[in-house]
Amino acid sequence: MGHLKILMEKTNSSPIKNPGEIITGLFQGKVPVDEVNVSKTSQNFTYKIDIQPPLFLKLSNPHRDAYNHFPEKEFGILTFLHKSGVNVPEPYYFFRVKANKTIYSGYLAEWIEGISLLHLILSTHEISNKILVKILTGIAKEIGALMGKIHNLGITHGDLALRNIMISWEKKVYLVDFDYSMPLPFASRNYDGDLLITDLERALYQKRGLEEKIVEKLTSLIISGYQEERRFLKRLEGRIKVIKAFILA
Repeated sequence: MGHLKILMEKTNSSPIKNPGEIITGLFQGKVPVDEVNVSKTSQNFTYKIDIQPPLFLKLSNPHRDAYNHFPEKEFGILTFLHKSGVNVPEPYYFFRVKANKTIYSGYLAEWIEGISLLHLILSTHEISNKILVKILTGIAKEIGALMGKIHNLGITHGDLALRNIMISWEKKVYLVDFDYSMPLPFASRNYDGDLLITDLERALYQKRGLEEKIVEKLTSLIISGYQEERRFLKRLEGRIKVIKAFILA
């Protein structure tokens, strides 16, 4: 990589020393990385940086995100949610860098060691249904509660697919990948169940071939956890009945 210049940076309190050097080393090919998603059609490129502790890097794709908007918006939302006590990766460092004539933006964050809910469900051929049900029922209510917490804080995830729900090796549930997240209008936070439960529908609709009894139990527990966090919603009850009918159809 030729001329390289960091144009802007924001640093949260973190265990990383000299994050600017990590970014410079990354562009110069001196930092070991695993490619997680570098599809040219993606809004962003994502990497695992193989240092100790390992880091997560999200980098804008200048061909899809001409204004380098997504990483900065996501860094801000993650910072707000993490400081509010929500289980999301801890964001450490935001940067904007000019490499030759191309400008990128990105951020470094905590790498969550664990397995996505999608990969857990797809691994059913390796573990018995009985064990899977025990694992899922142990975390399902927590998933619903996390959804409720971010909605209470006025944020919708926007892409809460099963791959974006992580279970750490310490059995904590995390929500990740806030590319399409956005703040909600204040009125929607309190009354508009139709808008808020879009995240819930997306997560629950991806059944991935699970047995009907497992889907039904998972659905009920996620909704239970969500309702406990969202008790003040006035339009929630009727909407949940519609969702359960749709998911379990």
